[in-house]
Amino acid sequence: MIVPEAVVNGQSRLPWSAWNVWSAWRARRTARALDRIVRGQLPLVRRLDQPGAHRTADYLAEIVLLAQAYRNFADGWIDRTELDRRGRRCLARIEALREEVGPPPLTSWTRLGPLV
Repeated sequence: MIVPEAVVNGQSRLPWSAWNVWSAWRARRTARALDRIVRGQLPLVRRLDQPGAHRTADYLAEIVLLAQAYRNFADGWIDRTELDRRGRRCLARIEALREEVGPPPLTSWTRLGPLV
């Protein structure tokens, strides 16, 4: 097994073990899944009116930030506690977006009329 350097670009990384390698693999897989969700929603965002598109873009931005947190964890830049903190913050922001008054966010479960 190749062990990555403990210091990259002057910044220390977390030590690696077999458990960390497995966790990193799962974190990368989760980040790719979140990226696929965002990519799948982008074509639909273009069809929305301005307020709906803006609100949906805010949701997708939070998902992108969460995917980046998973990548940072996989690369050893943050630990599991920080990943959990960022995940909770992401969910809190999404919950705050849901409470805002305005058109409902676009999801694959939203029933839409004709989009012209």
